[in-house]
This record gives sequence, C-alpha cells and structure tokens, in this order.
Amino acid sequence: MKIVKLLVLVMFLTAGARLFQIQVVKAGSFRRGKLWNMWKVPVPAKRGTIYDRNGRVLATDVEAYTIYVDRRMIKNPHAVARRFEERGIVSSSVFLKRLEETRSRIVTIARNVDRERFRAVASIKGVFGIRGWGRFYPLSSIGATIIGRLNVERKGIAGIEASMDGVLKGKDGTTTIILNLRNKEYRYIKYPSGSNREPVNGKDVKLTLDIDLLNILDRVGRKTLEKTKADRVLCVVVDGLTGEILGMSDIPELGETDGWVPNDLVQTEFEPGSIFKLITGAAYIESRKPLDIVFADENEELRFGKKVIKDERKHPPYDFRKSLAHSSNVGFAKMGLSLGATRIYKTALRFGLFTGTGILLPGEKVGTSMKTRYRYDFDLALASFGQGFRVTPIQMLYAYGAVGNNGKLMKPLIVKEIIEDGKTIRRARARTIRQVLDINVNEKLVSYLRDVLQYGTGKLARVKGLDIIGKTGTGQQSTKVGYKSDEYVSSFIGVVGPGKAPIVVGVFVFKPKGYHKASYVACPAFKEIVKRMINLPQYRIRFLKEVALGG
Repeated sequence: MKIVKLLVLVMFLTAGARLFQIQVVKAGSFRRGKLWNMWKVPVPAKRGTIYDRNGRVLATDVEAYTIYVDRRMIKNPHAVARRFEERGIVSSSVFLKRLEETRSRIVTIARNVDRERFRAVASIKGVFGIRGWGRFYPLSSIGATIIGRLNVERKGIAGIEASMDGVLKGKDGTTTIILNLRNKEYRYIKYPSGSNREPVNGKDVKLTLDIDLLNILDRVGRKTLEKTKADRVLCVVVDGLTGEILGMSDIPELGETDGWVPNDLVQTEFEPGSIFKLITGAAYIESRKPLDIVFADENEELRFGKKVIKDERKHPPYDFRKSLAHSSNVGFAKMGLSLGATRIYKTALRFGLFTGTGILLPGEKVGTSMKTRYRYDFDLALASFGQGFRVTPIQMLYAYGAVGNNGKLMKPLIVKEIIEDGKTIRRARARTIRQVLDINVNEKLVSYLRDVLQYGTGKLARVKGLDIIGKTGTGQQSTKVGYKSDEYVSSFIGVVGPGKAPIVVGVFVFKPKGYHKASYVACPAFKEIVKRMINLPQYRIRFLKEVALGG
C-alpha cells in the first residue's frame, strides 16, 4: 500500500514538474515565437463578374496563387530562381531582385500564378502560396478599353473595372500562416480569438454591351485601321430609344510602349468638322428663316481679307437641303453668320455638347466650348461647320441619337444591373434628359439628313432596305502652331430606323493617312457594321421587315 502511494506521488510530482516547465519556463518561448513563427497574410476577395446584356461573361475571376518565400530557408537562391524561371513564373533576375528589394523574411515573389505552376514549385523548402484570384477576360483584347483592366494590386485602372471598382472588388480577408520549426512545414490555422477574417466577395455587374456587336465592331475597326493606316479607329453602337451603349471597339487598345491608351469615346477631344452641321442646321430651321434660298452660289467663295472659305468641288447653287446633303462649308458659313454665335452655342448646349454626359466611365472630358461672340467673322464662319473648338465622340453620338429619337436626348447607359448572390439589387432605367427640338423641327431635320445618304456625301453608307439618316465629317485638327494639312478626324454618324426604333452607329477614324475624306474613310465601315448587324436576329427583327441583302 505504501509502495502504491509512493508511486502515485512520484507520478504526480513528475507531471507537475513537466506542467511547470511548459506553462512557466517555456511559456515565454511560445510568446516570443522561438518555437512557432506566425505571419498574417491577406486572403483576396473574389472580384465580381462582369457580364454582357445577355449574361455572357466579359470578365471573371479564376483561381490563382500568390507565391511567397522564406528567405531564411532558401539555402541556394540561384537554384530556386532557376526553378521559378523554368516553370514560367518569373525570370531568375526578377526572383533575385525581389529578394534584394526588402529585408523582410517573407518575400512576395509572384501573383496570379495558376495552380499547375504553383504546384511545380510548392515542394521547394521555404516556398508557400496563398490561394487567391486572377482576372480572366474571355474576349481577350476585344472591348478592352470599355471593360477595362486591373493593376497588380487588383484595383481597376480603366473602363468599367475602374468606374465600378467599389462594387466589384469586395473586401479582402486575412489568415495566419504558421511555421513549425520542428518540421519546417507551413500550414494554415484559425486563431481561436477569431482574428482571421473571411473575405467578402464582390458584386457582379451586367453591362448594356452585346458580345455579338463587340465582335463585329472589333473586326470592322481593325480592318478600317489597316486600310486607312490611321492612328486609331473608334466604332460605337447606341440604342437611341434607351441610351444604352450596345457595343464599342477602340483600336488599338495599347500604345506603342504597351501602355494603356485613353478611351476615345469619352476621353478624346477633337474638332468635329461637318458632323457639327447637325447643330447649325437645327438652329437655322428653328429660326424660321427661309430654307429655299441659295446659300452657296455656283462655285462661290467667301473671302475674309486674305482668308478664303470654299467648297471642295464645283457645284450648282445650293439651298439648305443641298447644302446639308453635299456638306457645303460656304452654305453653312453663311447660315452661321446670319444666326450669330450665341444661338448656335445655345443649341449645342441643349444637345449636350461641351458638358459631361454622366456616363459611368472614368475620365470623361467635356471638350473646349465654342465662343458666344467672335471678334472676326471668319472665326464664326469656321465654327459654323465645326472648326475652332472641341467635342467628344460620345457628345456627338447622343446629339444624333436625339434627332433619331424624335428630339429626345437620352442619358448614356453602360451599366444595366448590379447583382448580389444571383439577385438583381439595382437596375438602370432609361432616362430622357430633355426634349432638344420641337417635333416638327425634328421631322424636317430628319428628312434633310436622309438626303445625305440618298445623293450626298454619305452615299457609301447607304444600305438597301433600311431607313438611315446621318452625316459625314472631316474635321481638320489644330495644334499649338495652327492647323496641319495631314491631321484629320474622319467620321460618320448614322441612325438606323429614325423615329421608330433608332440605332445609332458612329465611326471615327483618327488621323488617316493618304486620302482622308469621311465619305471614303468612315462610310464604308458604317455600312459594313450595319450589314453585319442585320444578320443578328435581335437587331434584324427590331428594324427590318424585309431586307434585300444585296444593297
């Protein structure tokens, strides 16, 4: 009995001594991290998916890893660097540079690494990864300027990715990674105190864009760029009834040094040239001045001292209708001089020029306004046909859209819905900004704009079987030293189905080389876009009952 009691006492004292050693003697070691080392690392939230109007994916997150290394455990950095290079993760020089850039024990080596490549290096001592997300764009570069891109920190830097960043990004979480120095292995743990935080995924966004149109516009835009040797080509399709942007291509997406280029739709300011004649023409019809008088006499020239305004080709006398159809600078200069700058300026403002549209795209510019008074008649004459000030493509597109929509100016829409957990929590609605023209004035203007395609400068944009209005523009661009003879923006904006179910199509060709007239540069691209749209059921049934495809 005494022996048993003695054994129990010995066991008790032994256990107590061991407990004292763990709780008191080595407790400081645990707190100081001599046996355990811990690091908090971010757990990226899954960014929301961007869809087209029909629910097809434009941008989404796919599984990817951020790879870290523990510099103390990397015994041969050059050998490990070669392994990373062999697997196509980073080059040897980048690997070594990132080790040298910081004194931190844990070094970030690469982000957005797919699972296969990560697993190829995961067995290397001192290498570990955190599963996160990489951005994937199924259409590659198609629509890239409007969809946008992310930087290395996964922050939106262009397009919808930037303007809707707060909705898409979600909220990153945190986890703790622990190194057990006994076996030199990393594993994840959850702090009992709850200091780990689960990520909150971003919301999804459905756009007004249509993938089918994006593909068409991209194909036509690239073809036009190659044909004209231009600096850039912008093609846009807008629903005139709702103000929704249905498609856009901005070619090329990258600059000469692979830097991101501006979105030409909202960030490029240019002198519009003859597409501005829509505004001067509307102001003139509103003034109730006679329309059947001669505005441009046979081969007439307007002289302002040593400066001369004349039309490109010899012609018979032009009244209002023919001045618009044949894009007579002489005719519109005379109209502008009779109206005065203030009237034209106020009409332009009513149509939405020289002001922001409020579209949900970053960096929108507003142009540089024309003046309300000009010291010299020559400058007013130039302004009357779109020279001497700057606008943006989106402003001109929606101005034409207003005429096609019975005089109603619509607010531009690019975001259609915001979706959370599969449910729509916000839906955009079409909104009329204002009625810019009386319906009778608008109908007259529409009838005159039809002639542009029937026998005027827009003949090459005509599509048999379709009711189309539109206008060409060949705007010479000024620099700090004046106008240059080889810098033009050639454009055509047309409206298919005006007054009924209008679709606005715009083509803008920036600095074409060689022949630069919009009739031959922009009109063929417009025609090809429209004819390709006819083959899409969603547009064919909208504005066609019967089409002769040979037109």
